[in-house]
Amino acid sequence: MDDGWDLRGDESAEHVLAGRGRRLLAVLINTAVLLLLPLGVALAVDPDTFNSGPTVRDEETGRMVEQAGSLVGVGIMLAWWGVFAIASGILVAKRSQSVGKAAVGIKIVRTDGSHAGSGASPACAGS
Repeated sequence: MDDGWDLRGDESAEHVLAGRGRRLLAVLINTAVLLLLPLGVALAVDPDTFNSGPTVRDEETGRMVEQAGSLVGVGIMLAWWGVFAIASGILVAKRSQSVGKAAVGIKIVRTDGSHAGSGASPACAGS
């Protein structure tokens, strides 16, 4: 019985379509590379990245306010996202693969099997 989670994909198609399991794994890898990796690096470089600063008295109002925390980690994450966006664009343009798709061995192709580009309806296929 095929529950759609087979990592081998659909071999009855002219081009082997990637199974749901492989596509899900590719998304999880992309998510880890896009979110978890830079978050870990940001926290390793500056553990106080997401903590607020010390509480001080505002000279104008006399109220106690929290100062802004460090923005080093935020800068690291923004820089990483920029690098990731450029690298992903190049990978998709040159190889029809995202980082996650390349890791699990699938790529985006047109229905006739040719390299996916703009203007076509692509399908995920095993390489």
